[in-house]
Amino acid sequence: MMMNPKTAAFAAALILFTASLNAQQLSPSAPLVDFPQTAAYDYTQEAGARTASDSPFGFSDPAEVDALLAGAEAAKAADFANTGAPSPDDSLALTRRYFSNAFTTMGPLERAEFSSLLPGIDRFAAITPNAARAASLSMAAATAVMYTATPNLFLSLAAAVFALAPSDANAADTFASAIVTSGERSPEISDMGALRNDAAAMYRYAIARSLSAGQFTGASAIPLANLGNLYVDMGRIEEARSTFLALRHLDPGSWDAAEGLAACFIAENQLENAKKVLEDPRLAAPAVVGAARTSSKQLSDTDEAAQLPIDAPDSAHENAIAQLKSQDILTSADFVGGLDQSERNKIKYFVENLPIQGSYAAPPITMISQFSTLRTISAPPGVSALRDFAEAFGAYSIRAGVSMATQQLNMASILGLQIDPGVDLADVAAHPEKYENAEPNVTISGMDEFMANVQNMAQMAQTAQTDLAAGRTGSTLALAAKSDPGFTILRIDPNAYADPFNIVIQKHNFVVFYRKMNAYNGYLYSVNKRTDATLRDIIDQTRSKLEAIAAREQAEIDQYNREKEQAEKAGENTDTAKWKLRLHAIHTAYFHEYNALDEIAWSQATLIASTAYLQKIKPTAESMYYDVLRHVALISDPSVRESKDIALKAAIDRAVMWGLQNVFVAYSSSHYARS
Repeated sequence: MMMNPKTAAFAAALILFTASLNAQQLSPSAPLVDFPQTAAYDYTQEAGARTASDSPFGFSDPAEVDALLAGAEAAKAADFANTGAPSPDDSLALTRRYFSNAFTTMGPLERAEFSSLLPGIDRFAAITPNAARAASLSMAAATAVMYTATPNLFLSLAAAVFALAPSDANAADTFASAIVTSGERSPEISDMGALRNDAAAMYRYAIARSLSAGQFTGASAIPLANLGNLYVDMGRIEEARSTFLALRHLDPGSWDAAEGLAACFIAENQLENAKKVLEDPRLAAPAVVGAARTSSKQLSDTDEAAQLPIDAPDSAHENAIAQLKSQDILTSADFVGGLDQSERNKIKYFVENLPIQGSYAAPPITMISQFSTLRTISAPPGVSALRDFAEAFGAYSIRAGVSMATQQLNMASILGLQIDPGVDLADVAAHPEKYENAEPNVTISGMDEFMANVQNMAQMAQTAQTDLAAGRTGSTLALAAKSDPGFTILRIDPNAYADPFNIVIQKHNFVVFYRKMNAYNGYLYSVNKRTDATLRDIIDQTRSKLEAIAAREQAEIDQYNREKEQAEKAGENTDTAKWKLRLHAIHTAYFHEYNALDEIAWSQATLIASTAYLQKIKPTAESMYYDVLRHVALISDPSVRESKDIALKAAIDRAVMWGLQNVFVAYSSSHYARS
């Protein structure tokens, strides 16, 4: 059913928030507090990050890519199955050594966390194969390796999981990653050689275990990619190339294989060949691979940061942001050659410390993160805190909804469509209670102008496509300027003005604004999306297991009821302690089973969500506000400045909302069962 224009416009202006705050009887799979999931969003790189490029992104000739790689030999499955991988006994011996060293070095808190996941395991000899138990812990081990800074804990956990399932390729791969990652996250380790050699052996073992009938399988892809990347780090380029070629043959569209092969070419200083491999049109490439690959000389140092794919590792995003932040802000002082150095420094200092009004602080999550166990958060104080958190999120979501709606209204206005939501959006953000039952008089005008602009832009797009084929970018910038007036700045010829320095500065800061917006936005989106997907997986798997337990419990209760009914028919008195104790025993047994499963899932989910928010989303959003806003302040056109300020606030609000939602979903995802 389509919404009428007035309703649609007002819906775009506000994100209305409602949550059930009534106490309820919880089923095994019910969350503690209901919460609407509306914060997730899709993200596409802003075109502005590509504006400094000398040419648009193109595609390589597939035949040329094939010829480029034809001379190299791909690794064979037999190499791993017969000679390349260590034996099971050698792998377990290696595992025993790493487990023993890491386990004895763990601190009290790490040991307590390990014991909560693997109770009763206090030495390697206590671990006996248990594939089901290994599968239930595989997510915890993998996420600990990826997201935590506790190398002894995650190395012990990954080693234990592998020992539980020594034939499992995924467990072997996770353990191999834990080995090399433990060294990277341990400052005292300066020589990574031995760790990398051991990790390589375990990756090869994982690949060997992934084979079927002597051939690579889908399960081979991840360890192949990991081994190839490790070989690049070790400088073993030919072995890396061979490994990535095997992955490419297994999956011709593999982006991991293309990135790995490109890394091999880069290591050999063959940058053009790396570019050709990554521009292969047959690749199942990330959505943002169409970003520009080249940029102007003035911004060449941050080309890589501007081109970073959304699904790149967090470390790559963090390095890109750090690289962009480390650059000096460009001022006219950089161009006036005769300026005294002391005066140059004064101008630089002033611009780099602009007295921007206000700052941004992302909401804290202490309200619920103070509850460290499922049992405590399931108690009345914990449930009350969750409800308070939901209300606080509601207030924030309205404010964020206003900022996002303001951005949409501004974009519509630029294209000639004037939408009056019938309310003061700033007042809605400040006093949402006044508008709970509001029926605003939304008015829309300028539809003819809007349609004319759309038709004009369609014609301009055809011209731009033709011009780009001939290497001309002027019409492309003109098209971009129709929806974003800021692109007009890039069309200005500095030599046509009495103050060319000001024009150059604005061009630079406009492009840097987009590059920083992309770097921060891409990172925040990537973290949120990965966290959301991981939480969904944990919750779905847990719910499925809980339902299976509930079915078994109900089956026992049904059997109990049948026997009780037969006893009553035979004249036996069933209103006795014996019969009541039997029923109670059934409930008690499953009470513990429910809670054990929920506790593990809740611990995993809350660790992932809170770590992502506190260590990545919150500090990055707060840093983004001031870092990016400085470039907005250096744009002289007030309409462009206002538009970019609106876009910045909306981007931050979107990311923080999703991060807060992930936190809430994690903390309310399970409940402590009551017998």
